[in-house]
Amino acid sequence: MRWTPLVALATTFIAGGSLGADVRPWKPVGISSPLFESHAAFDPKTGDLYFVRSSPAFEGWRIFVSSCTAKGWSEPRPPAFAGDGVEADPWFTPDGRSLYFISTRSRSDPKRKDLDIWRVGRGADGVWAAPVRLPEPVNSAGTERGRTGAGWSPRVKLGPNVNVNGTEIGAVFSPSGRSLLFSRDLKGSESGEFFVWHEAGAEAWPPECPRANR
Repeated sequence: MRWTPLVALATTFIAGGSLGADVRPWKPVGISSPLFESHAAFDPKTGDLYFVRSSPAFEGWRIFVSSCTAKGWSEPRPPAFAGDGVEADPWFTPDGRSLYFISTRSRSDPKRKDLDIWRVGRGADGVWAAPVRLPEPVNSAGTERGRTGAGWSPRVKLGPNVNVNGTEIGAVFSPSGRSLLFSRDLKGSESGEFFVWHEAGAEAWPPECPRANR
């Protein structure tokens, strides 16, 4: 992954208000740390928070998961499907039955250095199955990070309150499409922190763990 300005791929998201308005830190207790947290994904079934934690230099990406408990967010732990190598960019399908991510995990061949896209499914019992690497041509001999193609409207760079220093990454929309959660490198002891942009007025998102800030 590399730093790129956050952009809106649909002009409808930015048409209703000024770019960069109402951008605030989101620092949930138990999640925010001196390390680099990014790429949040909320489990539609359980409400658990999946995210990427890496070194302050944004190296050694690993996926972690935390649950909301009576004492706040639980100690982040690797998910049941974690493998070797680096892993990042968790993304849930709307029904919560599948999660996609990128990984350099080993297969039958020696450990790979390029990132491939993987999918992990979840049964009715809530147990994750073994992850499956997506087939060709989705994956290739190179690194897969996302998809491009004809048909998208021109990219529009978000405003100066969102793109502050060029380190913004890992954007995810709220279910309503009115808010955007992303990460920014503030350097020093706050190497990678979450920020939320409420583009169309405040809403109760991201979800707060009831006791997280007590």
